[in-house]
Amino acid sequence: MLTPNEYRLMAEECLLWARQAQSDDVRDPLIELARIWTEAAAKRDGSAPITPERLQGHRARSEKC
Repeated sequence: MLTPNEYRLMAEECLLWARQAQSDDVRDPLIELARIWTEAAAKRDGSAPITPERLQGHRARSEKC
């Protein structure tokens, strides 16, 4: 089983891909997947998950690229 830090690394990778995505059809599911990974990490270690608003910030930054 993965550790919470490994879950968070998976989330970061999803967000990296989301920043590079050329369309919302690709970007939005990657952001959602990152949210799921961070929720899984939070459940494993009892921390607070990243809010959807914070993840949406990645979408806004990726549109500036």
